[in-house]
Amino acid sequence: MRKYSWLIPVSILVFVLGTLIFLSPLVIPDSVSWPIKQKLNLGLDLKGGTQIILTVKTDKLPAEDKVNAVENNIRIIRNRIDQYGIAEPSIQRIGESDILVQLPGVKDPAAAAKLVHQAAELKFQLVAKPEDAEKFLNQVDVLVNANLRMFPALAALDAKDKALDKDSKAAADTAKAVPDTTSTESGIFKSLISTSESDYIVRRSDLTVVRELLLDSLFVSLIPKGFNIYLESADETIKSGSEPVKLYVLKSSVEVAGSDVEGASWEIGSSDNPNPQMASKPYISLTFTREGARKFANCTGDNINERLAIVVDNAVYSAPLIKDRIPDGKATISGQFTNEEAKSLAILLDNESLSAPIEEKSSNQISATLGTDSIKSGLRAGLIGLIAVFAFMILFYNLSGLVTDFVLIFNVGFILAAMTIFGGTLTMPGIAGIILSIGMSVDANVLIFERIREELAAGKSVRSAVDAGFKRASVTIWDSNITTVIAAFVLYQFGTGPVRGFALTLTIGIIGSMFCAIIFLRYIMEKTMLGPNKTTISI
Repeated sequence: MRKYSWLIPVSILVFVLGTLIFLSPLVIPDSVSWPIKQKLNLGLDLKGGTQIILTVKTDKLPAEDKVNAVENNIRIIRNRIDQYGIAEPSIQRIGESDILVQLPGVKDPAAAAKLVHQAAELKFQLVAKPEDAEKFLNQVDVLVNANLRMFPALAALDAKDKALDKDSKAAADTAKAVPDTTSTESGIFKSLISTSESDYIVRRSDLTVVRELLLDSLFVSLIPKGFNIYLESADETIKSGSEPVKLYVLKSSVEVAGSDVEGASWEIGSSDNPNPQMASKPYISLTFTREGARKFANCTGDNINERLAIVVDNAVYSAPLIKDRIPDGKATISGQFTNEEAKSLAILLDNESLSAPIEEKSSNQISATLGTDSIKSGLRAGLIGLIAVFAFMILFYNLSGLVTDFVLIFNVGFILAAMTIFGGTLTMPGIAGIILSIGMSVDANVLIFERIREELAAGKSVRSAVDAGFKRASVTIWDSNITTVIAAFVLYQFGTGPVRGFALTLTIGIIGSMFCAIIFLRYIMEKTMLGPNKTTISI
């Protein structure tokens, strides 16, 4: 190749710049403003994450449906995880009815387990009128007082309050104060609830007690029928530690249920949205089925100027005022949640139910120490392999080997940059694929150099020997690499988890090594080692 078209140097420039740009997030701190934010994903063995083992309860299913139930559950779980955007999850069947789920980078086992095997329960319920709510809470207060010994936490709190009242009364008597006429005969339950602008609220100091009480089956069985008590959905990371949480009294009848929802998606509200809970914040958009749209239209049309609470898993996300009949079969859920929470909730509301019940066998976070050890071991193996290859090339091929080593560095960088661009995940098998691709890249260079040596031994000039060496070796390089790419494609198509990671890095490595060996290496040799008057070459 005596003359190069402009495509050759431009392609090399794009190759080098693209590699450097997409590797830059690895060395640039997060605090620095940089347009490239995407970083290379690390697998569960390198980064850590969450591992969950689930058991599908198939004992009540017919024998012919048991196998299909497990496979269908795996499909549904994979669909949920793929929608959430977790890179390179591993979901596989273990034995007859167990499912192993590995989620790299996920640090919250509880949230991951909920996404995998739970279904969000959505309900639309009307908020009780103020007079009805007050009457109901008074009835609950009386019932709790009558059965106080059955609720140890409330009994202890009541005893503490009485002790404080006794001390306050004694101090007041000593000071000959006027008796307090503001005291009421409310019991311990009503003392946990106060009002603010027609809303019931619970102080943060009492929130744990109220939550435990609402989850107590005995308390639920005691409260009068016709109404439910729910707390608002409050994100602890968003709300301050002193801010109270709203408590809602809802009519127990469900106006519209989750089964009436046809689809759900999460969106970000525009900055000029008049609703402060949606302006520049995540919310969930719901589309009802035909029957659900009819129910929602009737509910909103019959209850204008009343509040309709949107309840998900027994927590109220919002309770907007019904201003008009809504006939278009659409609604939104806004509340105190992050982008990840909104995305997860939308996935649960949008997906079909599992074919058979799933029981969580174990759920744990993979230790970060394991990830650190794996990274160190992988890097150590990779560095030893690179150093050995570099030394071999310099020892056997002199200056030409040194040029090869320079190109090889960019080949490794290209693999990592390409995986970053395509959202790939680096795992220990992936590191093995990189090391293998390095070996194959060197193999291509060895073929080229040996061909050049043969041509020089046959008496050809340096320029002719290099041209012939690259031309003759390229045919063999193409043949061997194409067959390897075919094998890698089969592994990626039919493999799972780490096997696919190995196949991906191997394929990218082959593409990079061919470019480096046939184009990049030759271009550098042309510019540095093949001058017009050169009669020898260091090879």
